[in-house]
Amino acid sequence: AINIPGYAFFGREPFSFVRRTEQRYEALDNFTWTAGRHTVKFGFDVNFLPLRADFTVNFGGLYDFGSVSTGITLSDGTPAPQLNPVQAYGVGIPQDMVQGVGYAHDAFTNLPLGVFLQDSWRVTPKLTLNYGVRYDVEFTPTFAASTPLAQSAQDAFGITQGIPRDFNNVAPRIGIAWDPAGNGKTVIRASYGIFYDHPLL
Repeated sequence: AINIPGYAFFGREPFSFVRRTEQRYEALDNFTWTAGRHTVKFGFDVNFLPLRADFTVNFGGLYDFGSVSTGITLSDGTPAPQLNPVQAYGVGIPQDMVQGVGYAHDAFTNLPLGVFLQDSWRVTPKLTLNYGVRYDVEFTPTFAASTPLAQSAQDAFGITQGIPRDFNNVAPRIGIAWDPAGNGKTVIRASYGIFYDHPLL
């Protein structure tokens, strides 16, 4: 592929194809308990996701053409003007060439887990308070270091091969629903919550 920034991109698609098969196995259940003016709900959602993928990034090669110096000095001692990206392409001087190599196939699994507890409290016939908390964690794939030296470096810098796991995703939520007239025709709602996205897949 040829990339002339701001002018043209032609040739092979650098990301090529992605052949991916993702399966999802899920178990979830929710439970409700009503006592007086409280309706308490709690539940869980666990998923098992095996994934297989072929991802050939830049396997066809990518030439980037940008502004480059000619390295020529004019007779008055000043450097010659740089070539712009189109001129660099015309004379065949790329800034860089990227070539993807290696084994393009990968397979791994992900295990997301979520649990929640919430209460809906009818404070008065006109006012309902909802509050609760959710916890999400993903047991993302991690890989052993290739050598003891690499493991020492990972330990020293606190990094992980693969996708780092995050265990502090506690998400509180609170909301109110107010029916000013008490007839169910108009409800004013306000809510606040913290939510976490799934980084993988």
